[in-house]
Amino acid sequence: MGRPPVPGITVALLGPDGAGKSTVASLLRTRSAMPVETVYMGLWSDAYMARFGRAPWLGALLRPVVAWHRYLVGLGHRRRSRLVIFDRYTYDAFTVPVSLRSPLRLLYFRMIARSCPGPDLVVLLDSPARLMHERKGEGTEAHLERERSAYRDLAKRLPRAVLVDSSRDPEVVVADVLRAIAGVAEGRRPASHPVVSR
Repeated sequence: MGRPPVPGITVALLGPDGAGKSTVASLLRTRSAMPVETVYMGLWSDAYMARFGRAPWLGALLRPVVAWHRYLVGLGHRRRSRLVIFDRYTYDAFTVPVSLRSPLRLLYFRMIARSCPGPDLVVLLDSPARLMHERKGEGTEAHLERERSAYRDLAKRLPRAVLVDSSRDPEVVVADVLRAIAGVAEGRRPASHPVVSR
């Protein structure tokens, strides 16, 4: 009998727009020794809500269902010994602006954030707001700085999370991410002192 297949690894890639998620995910495809599959988990975008037209409540109601469907797609790839990159994750619900956190919405966001099992590793990409704004040209620096702060706080709260300075050369960033993934593969906990940007 042959040896059982080596299980794959699931990685959630988080950060504000312009933090470098797409660049890192793309480079991982060519730098990883494991086959890579990317599963998009962004459920807060205008594109997602636009599907529901005049019934945004339906989009809000279906978020957990859509999240679970995409999570199961990722789990299927993991069982095929692949490195699964979740581009965004349900944890993004923890970073929703305070202005939207009425008691009912807060309960909803907490439910969404915890609606899927945690991945093997959470990578939060961190760059100065000015640089993220230059990369994407979306939002304002003040808004991006608030998002950055929310994700940095999230990195302290989540198990199996590392904060990676994505203001550096992309090859260096991907090398750090691959080291974190290798640690998971070897059964080590993510570094307790992550690399953070200034």
